[in-house]
Amino acid sequence: MTDKHGMQATIRESLDFFLSGRILNGQISTGLDHYPRQSGRLDVDELMNKHVYPETGETWDDMEETIFHELEKQMTNLGIVQYFDSFYQEYKDSNKKIFIKNRFKKIFSEDFLYFENRIEMHLLYYAVSSLVKMREPYFADIMTVYRLGGMPCGFEGAPFRSRLIVYVPS
Repeated sequence: MTDKHGMQATIRESLDFFLSGRILNGQISTGLDHYPRQSGRLDVDELMNKHVYPETGETWDDMEETIFHELEKQMTNLGIVQYFDSFYQEYKDSNKKIFIKNRFKKIFSEDFLYFENRIEMHLLYYAVSSLVKMREPYFADIMTVYRLGGMPCGFEGAPFRSRLIVYVPS
C-alpha cells in the first residue's frame, strides 16, 4: 500500500522550495565554500551538456538520464508512478498562479530561465529518491547545494563519487 500522505508531503516540500524564490537568488551560504565553483555560464554549459567524463565515457546529462530511469523503474516496481504523477500535476495546477508569479519574478534572470527545467527535475527526483529510499545520495547532495544558493553543474573527479562542482550565479 502506498503512503499517499508521505508522498504528498515529499512532493510539496520540493515544489514549495522551488516556488520559494530562494533558488539562484544570489544569497550564497558559506556552506558552499568547500565545493569547487564555476562562475562562467559557457563553462557551466560545457560541464553540463558537453563535457565527457573519462571514467564513464558519458556526459553529465547522459549519467543523469540513467539515474532518472532507475528511479522511474523503482517507482513502477512500488506502484507509485501514477500517484506521484497525478499528485504532482494536481499540486502544480492548484498553485498555477504561484508558478506564473514565480516565473515573472525570475523573468529577467537569464540564469534562472536557463536552468529552470533542470532545477524542477532535480527537486522532483529528490522527492522520488526519498520515496523509493534510494541509496544513491546524489539527489540529497544536489538539494543541499540548491538550499545553500548554488546550482550543481558537474563533478570534480569521478562522477557520483566525488564533490559536485557548483555554479554560483552573479
